[in-house]
Amino acid sequence: MIAPLVPEPLRDLFLCHSKVDAEWVRNLAERVEREQWNGRLLRVAFDEWDVAPGDNVVTRIMELLEQSRHVAVVLSPEMLASEFCRFEWSMAVYDDPAGVRRRVMPILLRDVDRSGMNRIQIPPALKILSWLDFRKSSRASSEYQRLLALLRDEAMPRGRRRTPEAIADRIPARPIPSPSSAGADSVLESILSNVFPVTAYPETVWSAPTSLTREGDVLAAMEPAVRRAAPAFVLREQRIFTFADLTDVGGPFGPHVDPRGVRAEAVQAWRSQPARWRWYVELLNKALLCHARYDLHLRAEYEGSELLVHFPAEVDEAGQPRDRVRPFSGARRTVAKRCVRTDSSEFWIHHGCRLRFETLGEALYLQAIPSWVMSLDGLRAQRGPDVGAITAQWGGREKNAAILRNLLFWGQTLAAGKNEILVPTGGRPICIRPLPTVTQTTSGIAGDFVRIAALVATERDDLERAASIAAKGQQDDDDE
Repeated sequence: MIAPLVPEPLRDLFLCHSKVDAEWVRNLAERVEREQWNGRLLRVAFDEWDVAPGDNVVTRIMELLEQSRHVAVVLSPEMLASEFCRFEWSMAVYDDPAGVRRRVMPILLRDVDRSGMNRIQIPPALKILSWLDFRKSSRASSEYQRLLALLRDEAMPRGRRRTPEAIADRIPARPIPSPSSAGADSVLESILSNVFPVTAYPETVWSAPTSLTREGDVLAAMEPAVRRAAPAFVLREQRIFTFADLTDVGGPFGPHVDPRGVRAEAVQAWRSQPARWRWYVELLNKALLCHARYDLHLRAEYEGSELLVHFPAEVDEAGQPRDRVRPFSGARRTVAKRCVRTDSSEFWIHHGCRLRFETLGEALYLQAIPSWVMSLDGLRAQRGPDVGAITAQWGGREKNAAILRNLLFWGQTLAAGKNEILVPTGGRPICIRPLPTVTQTTSGIAGDFVRIAALVATERDDLERAASIAAKGQQDDDDE
């Protein structure tokens, strides 16, 4: 007697993704499958788990799509360039073209590809849908909760609410100050920011026509040694735009552009053109990416619109990673540290920083947000909702003094022992003052000040404390 076929259980989520994002997607799938709903665990359709050797891949994917209540389209430039991924998300969109059933959920993971050169171009069929934004690890925890609410057919989370009585119980009664004591003191107060002022920048942008259609194609056409030293560029309107002089036929772009169409444009004329000014800021950010990778030997990659840099571990003679330290204000600071979780598994935690150029009024600044980065091998930054929740948890505990100390540290790091930060561009370098911008106000608190020299000298083992948070994982969240 032949046993009847047992239908496969319904899936709650199908994950459409590129292979280059498989690690992040696997972490997300594992986390979702630990969640409960209606007395059972949520189920995820993930190709590594659900497509067996020998399966007809197309037929199997179609089956999984039909069995899944929702389809998450994990957006990255590589995913949108994949013909097979296009087949997957097109089938899902066709089934719910107006988004009435909220079946298709775009998850924006990365704006830029792994090379750092190609930006994402979201097709209209997906752009019209509201998406979940996982580009920044600081938002990963809240976005994950929104994803769960959708999978559980719940309303979107609106933050914590407490009754007035509960709030009153938690806040001790205090006397109302008299009008004469309620105001700020009349003192000259200095306020430090987290932006470094740009004092000089390239004033000319060169461009020339090219037959190549993608920035990745331009890099692929270069010899490896030339590619590594190539100045920052963007490909727009079938032209290469860069700070390097394109009349130099022996330059890195010489073989790939038409010298008869070379143009030099003044940056000042671009300020009144929003699209071109965005290109200019993108060129600045790409120049900073090259400087961080090749001159400062930091790990650097885009996370959303920001450049995330961190110190990799040192590698010993046997090729094994080890803790890395750097001098800072006469002391030695650990910048990459091996740690052990409570289950004896190993991981690494690193000093990191999120960087990007910003325009404030008529001035340019480099914004710096000190951060923490986790990895499994001492090199590559780990991704996933769990990592974002842990780094956000630790970052929220840092005091102003620690943040300021880290800002000063990153200013020194980017300056590489010089009096200013110099970022090569292929043309005029970008010059940045390595001290945060200071503004002043005439109101404040008398006697409330920090001596900067003493602050820098008072070095604490911040990495050790961050590691203890990461080692416990989400334990603190579970206790709340």
